[in-house]
Amino acid sequence: MIEDNISKLTVRVAEESANVHLVSSKLEEMAKEMQIRHLHYEVQLKYVFEYIKVYFGKLFDDQPAVEGNLQLDHKNCTLKIETIYKGGANQVARNLSGGEGSFTTVALVLAVWSKLLNPFYMLDEFDVYLDMTNR
Repeated sequence: MIEDNISKLTVRVAEESANVHLVSSKLEEMAKEMQIRHLHYEVQLKYVFEYIKVYFGKLFDDQPAVEGNLQLDHKNCTLKIETIYKGGANQVARNLSGGEGSFTTVALVLAVWSKLLNPFYMLDEFDVYLDMTNR
C-alpha cells in the first residue's frame, strides 16, 4: 500500500515537473514576445510623432514669417511647442499673443487629428481670438 502511494506520488511529481517546465518555457516565450512588441511600439511611436511634427510644421507654410516646430522628450514625457519668427527670437507657446497662441493650438490639434481615424471632427469658435492675419 505504501509502495503504491509512493509510485502514484512519483508519477504525479513527474507530471507536475513537466507542467512546471512547460509553464516556464511559455513564460520565456511571452517575455521575448513582449520585448519584440515593446520595440515595435517604440518604432510606431516615433513614426507617429514624426508624422505629427511634419504636419504641424506644414500648417505654418501659409504664414510667411512664422515656422512651427514640435519637440518631444520621451524620457521626461514633455512636448515643447515652438514658433519661430523669421527675424525674431524663438518663442514657446506661453509667450505668444492670443491670436498666435490660438493658431498654434489649432495647428497642433489638426496635426494630432491627422493620425486619428474619426469620421468627422468639430471645433467650436476656434477663431475667436485670432486676428485677421491668422484667420
